Amino acid sequence: MKRTALPCSTLPAAVRLPLPTQVRRTALLSLTLLGVPLAVPAAQAQTVTPARAAPHTMTTSMTVPNATRTGSFRALHAPTTGTVTLSRNAQGRWTLTVRNLNTEPAPDLRVWLLAGTTVRDTPALRQEKYTDLGEIATTVKSRTFLLPASFRPEQAGSVVLWCDQFSVVFAAATLK
Repeated sequence: MKRTALPCSTLPAAVRLPLPTQVRRTALLSLTLLGVPLAVPAAQAQTVTPARAAPHTMTTSMTVPNATRTGSFRALHAPTTGTVTLSRNAQGRWTLTVRNLNTEPAPDLRVWLLAGTTVRDTPALRQEKYTDLGEIATTVKSRTFLLPASFRPEQAGSVVLWCDQFSVVFAAATLK
């Protein structure tokens, strides 16, 4: 495809008006970036030498490590399939995403984060340190929980699906 240059007289009116030089340059640059070739009469042509930019380094005050941890549910009290992912979102907050969850119907199924990696199906599990993320349906394509701002990944060794009404662990996933 052959491109032809546009004479200045065919430029949009806003570009032809007597505008400050910087505004005209910005408008012409915008048209050029859009792929519109321009022909400028020799009388209006200028040679512009861009200023040399000093090398710079970019620093950030917050380091966001790519520390994604995952696990797959293993059944303890109820047949369960699905995966979990612990990661940071775009704002740097930790999230837990449950994907492709499928388990037996339960009246009060909850998602817990436990510090330990060994999970036993006992009512004594309530005495361990955990973070209750809230209720979840028994069949879920994808659900993401936003973790508390004070959360640290060392606080999570496993994810538990806990049936509160019957005090049993449906399934657990060890985060690796």
